[in-house]
Amino acid sequence: MDQMVGKDYALLAVVGIVHTGVAYWLYFGAMGALNAQTVALYSYLDPILAIVLSMVVLKEPMTPAAAIGSAVILGAAFLSER
Repeated sequence: MDQMVGKDYALLAVVGIVHTGVAYWLYFGAMGALNAQTVALYSYLDPILAIVLSMVVLKEPMTPAAAIGSAVILGAAFLSER
């Protein structure tokens, strides 16, 4: 594996600070304006969004385990909202 250079460290810092930091800032900042049930629902849907984005952006195939897990999460979220 190649050694990391200055540019690599800078890009890693941008991903860690800007992308992750802004995402968490928005997520936790919105928690104060939402009720607990909505926040819980969003936290359950987050892994499904990650799977869908990996399929669309990275062209990764959906495994049977991911499909079953997604269906279980969506079913539980639907039932909890009823």
